[in-house]
Amino acid sequence: MFYIHIIIRFITINRIGPHNLDVISIIFGLLLGAGTAQNISGEGVRISIKKSFIHKEFLFYLYEFFLKRGYCSNIKPRKFSRFIKNINKRYDGFEFNTYTFRNLVWIYKSFYKKGKKIIPLNIEKFITPLTLAIWISDAGDWTGSGVRIFCNTLTLREINFLLDILRKKFNLNCSIKKIFFKNKYSNYIFIKENSISNLRDFILPHIHNSMYYKLGLVKNFI
Repeated sequence: MFYIHIIIRFITINRIGPHNLDVISIIFGLLLGAGTAQNISGEGVRISIKKSFIHKEFLFYLYEFFLKRGYCSNIKPRKFSRFIKNINKRYDGFEFNTYTFRNLVWIYKSFYKKGKKIIPLNIEKFITPLTLAIWISDAGDWTGSGVRIFCNTLTLREINFLLDILRKKFNLNCSIKKIFFKNKYSNYIFIKENSISNLRDFILPHIHNSMYYKLGLVKNFI
């Protein structure tokens, strides 16, 4: 059996090392949310993605994205079921991993320090409209008067850092607020109503239609 390897040449400006910009944008968006990078000793780094059943469409959109670009196998995402003791809740959904790549180690080193997730100091240049769309899809929510982005594992300093980027790069009017979540108070980023039109202009071309509701829109808006 013979295998033909097809090399696709991308425009240099759209590549970060060996990876296309859209791939890096989605990985960064996932890691800003609940996505995880796993450092497989001696092999490299893979991205682990899991979503609940209600977000099945979004997860399969991500799976198809990575599959078409050769970043994961053609084995469909697997079902999982976990019981979360501290909130006494069963969590059911789908999950998949990308392949393991040595040239993704720099992303792991950027986002993790001693196994704990952090915000990279150079993240501003990697936050594209696609990154923002994935981040909001993963960690965002529509409140009726704006969009909030949960930042449960981040420090106040890191949240302020991201807030400044959203203001400067996307001209969004946003602030930090608190919410009682999982038996404790957590900070989140709140994008105010007078910036929602601007936010939609940036990310609607990039957000999956199953996530339109996070922008206060119906699924068949477009």
